[in-house]
Amino acid sequence: MNDGTYHIGRFNPATRVIDGCVTVKNNLMTANTPIVHHPCTAAGTNDQWRFRSVPGKPTFRIVAESSRLCLSIAPDNTQNNAPLIQKTCGTSATDLTDQFTYPPTASPNAVPQPATRNQAIVAMQGSANDTALAPLTYSYTDDLGSLKIGHQSNPDSVMSLQWSTPNGERYVGEPRLGVQGDGKMEVIARNQADGDLWLGTQTAKGAATFGAFEDVGGALPAQPAIGRMPTNGQLVVFCNLNGRLWQLPQDGKNVPYGAWRASDGSLIGFTGIVGTPTVVALRDSLRIFAITTAGTMLTATYEDGTMSSTVNLGGSGLNGNVSAVVYPGYWVRVFSRGADGVIVSKAQKDDGTWPAEWSPVGDFAAAGPPSAVLDPVRGRTGVVARGADDQIHAVFETGQLSGEWGSWQTIASRPIVTDPTAFSWTGSGGQTWGYVVRDNNSQPLLYSVNDIGGAGLRVAAGRQSPFTMHALPVPPK
Repeated sequence: MNDGTYHIGRFNPATRVIDGCVTVKNNLMTANTPIVHHPCTAAGTNDQWRFRSVPGKPTFRIVAESSRLCLSIAPDNTQNNAPLIQKTCGTSATDLTDQFTYPPTASPNAVPQPATRNQAIVAMQGSANDTALAPLTYSYTDDLGSLKIGHQSNPDSVMSLQWSTPNGERYVGEPRLGVQGDGKMEVIARNQADGDLWLGTQTAKGAATFGAFEDVGGALPAQPAIGRMPTNGQLVVFCNLNGRLWQLPQDGKNVPYGAWRASDGSLIGFTGIVGTPTVVALRDSLRIFAITTAGTMLTATYEDGTMSSTVNLGGSGLNGNVSAVVYPGYWVRVFSRGADGVIVSKAQKDDGTWPAEWSPVGDFAAAGPPSAVLDPVRGRTGVVARGADDQIHAVFETGQLSGEWGSWQTIASRPIVTDPTAFSWTGSGGQTWGYVVRDNNSQPLLYSVNDIGGAGLRVAAGRQSPFTMHALPVPPK
């Protein structure tokens, strides 16, 4: 309904509409009112429902918009064809008559997720709030499972960075960042207790504070990805569950998330995938990449809730997270790590198709996935990755759109335990880019690229590094 409410009913795949809606009979506001099947309405609220996740469990309560009462099975009735009623919503996780599971959740019982260590920092520039420069947002989960959110009000000064911890929950994996259509930053993280996604939104565009985090379900065994629809600013979360792609879209610009859905209403397309998908924005759609169990890569586009047919980009032994760069004209170059650790790449042709071959990006063998970005000043692609020596290594294209690469260079500083996240931002001096990591003492570090010129990152011994290191303030435990 584009306001966070849903019609619930039997979906007709031929007409792609709901034939009739689950409705509170006679629009009554009292408990024990029967639930009936009735033609859907556009204006009434007795056939509109909101999904509310049960804290600590991968289940939902379904709340009537008209009465604020919960959809429920008639008390103590566990038989087939048991009637549905509305009742006062339960207040505990043990009250089961009004709890429901929704795919992709397979069980009402929570499955604790394994703890994670040395998780990467994610970073993104948000939207300005009555200032000329937009702030930077950082987020990561530390080795204790605490979620950290950093707000750098001045993109030119790391000393303006303030850290916050939204709650006492324990999280796993890397969080995700997205900017809503109204400019508010959103942080999504996976809860350790049951794998559900929890999300928090900035209290105002450009603010240092976030509202209370909300459990939006999912019970995911893997990390999600997030994309912003270029047409309306709607955020969409994508995840891999049991080798298939699922989506959790906002139900309109800036409004709450609803229920998880299989991509394109079915489980066709992205099947046999592993790990975390990657999402980039095009002119009017999103492009999604995912690695398969066979070590190949699939891609498809997503627009208005519909997934295109997947294209198999081939490959052999591909693994880890994919990185993708969008160029003017909305064509894409994609990067992945091969079985031998060498980073490989391929780019769309002028007609939008993909070549058969993958090309190596030099001969450096990475220990983790690549992170690539289009240098906003030079117009060349930069790639960073962590090596087996616990150092970050970097390489540049030798020229704009050349697809040829200079020599990989070690950005020596101190032992680095996380994979890098490359991102671009705008400061008082204009556009630039860099990457964020954490060292072996959990010190967060920002490396900003230097204006050194020349082809690739060929810096002679004794000359300046292509990056400048900035030690970010350490968040409190």
